[in-house]
Amino acid sequence: VEKYGLEHPQQSLEAMAIITRHSSCESAIRPFITRYPEQTMTKLQTWAKDGNEHVRRLVSEGSRPRLPWAPQLREFIADPTPALALLEHLKDDSSLYVRRSVANHLNDIGKDHPKLLLERMTAWKDSASTERMWLISHALRSLIKKGDPRALAILGYDEPQVELRELKLSPARLIFGGDLSFSFQLQSVSDETQQLMIRQSQRQAGAQGLQTQASAAEGGRFAIPQQVTCHPTDIDATLLCRPSAAGDSGQRAHRRRRRL
Repeated sequence: VEKYGLEHPQQSLEAMAIITRHSSCESAIRPFITRYPEQTMTKLQTWAKDGNEHVRRLVSEGSRPRLPWAPQLREFIADPTPALALLEHLKDDSSLYVRRSVANHLNDIGKDHPKLLLERMTAWKDSASTERMWLISHALRSLIKKGDPRALAILGYDEPQVELRELKLSPARLIFGGDLSFSFQLQSVSDETQQLMIRQSQRQAGAQGLQTQASAAEGGRFAIPQQVTCHPTDIDATLLCRPSAAGDSGQRAHRRRRRL
């Protein structure tokens, strides 16, 4: 369809609505968006209400501006407003398959228009269901990895009031391919309960010099009572801190081994 049907948009679009149920047309539809924008976008608006989840997913995936395995839609990179209008119909879709595509699409938009993404996610947060909050979180993941305070605030994470203590690394000198163990403690200095996202990053030598690799936190929530030693996987978890009380140090200790 993409190769031989471009001169026949009406028949090709009708064919894609059938083909995509068995093999996604997210790449095939992109030249039609570029060449026949009004006709194709009208069809996508109709498909957003289709009873088949594969057709609805095509609406989001096919209009993603930076789909990794397909040509970019430069018109939507410059102005994602038309695509955002499609996503409005899909933000509460009954299918996780579709909602995940919507989140990935929004994450693409945030790479070029972070302010627009933050404004839209703030609006979507109002009266949001659990499913929509997951979508919002997934859509903001690139900004979260950068530590964007506005994205963190949308998810309920305020400016942290903690002190980092007892940071230890072992061994002091690392052999290539060896393990690095590290541990630390967090001390809450707030009088109120805090939600914190712990994120680790490391700098490694590469072809272009030192590069930073980051890992954002996704996991359970924990109270910070008296000093506790966590399991290694807890470093990738969201922590729920509570204020210190008598006999409660308000600390949480972590240990983690990482192969470098």
